Amino acid sequence: MIDIVYTIGVYDLLHRGHIEHLKYCKFLGDFLVVGIMGDEIAFQQKGESPIQNEKDRAFAVESLKYVDKVYIYTDFNYLKHFKLTKANIFCITDECKDDKRFNDLRKYIKLIGGDIYYDDYRSDYSSTSLKEKIYEIYKEKNNHGNTSNSV
Repeated sequence: MIDIVYTIGVYDLLHRGHIEHLKYCKFLGDFLVVGIMGDEIAFQQKGESPIQNEKDRAFAVESLKYVDKVYIYTDFNYLKHFKLTKANIFCITDECKDDKRFNDLRKYIKLIGGDIYYDDYRSDYSSTSLKEKIYEIYKEKNNHGNTSNSV
């Protein structure tokens, strides 16, 4: 039997934390399918739009050597998406360990004899912190470069 691993995420500004997570997921099985959150539901969940659109994010993730297939999902029916990928292993970061959104999926995975793995959340790396850092650098650069002539 081939082990198909499914993981999900927004994967906006691709960074080391994403890559380490995907590497871990690939280690768990033979084939890795990555669910990329579509633009509209990413906005619903995060309250802001990703910097990169879903197709560009999917292209970047699919280009990684650990990833075998990318799937853009457009609703929060995680059980449906897991079934569509024909996966038997689900991997997500441990910050979602008690998240009720995955209860139906957990029950189904137990029913089919599959496995769920919780990878360490790498708080040192996040798209949000990258965005904040970029903003601070931009703001600092513009404040130092501002040569207004006030009288």
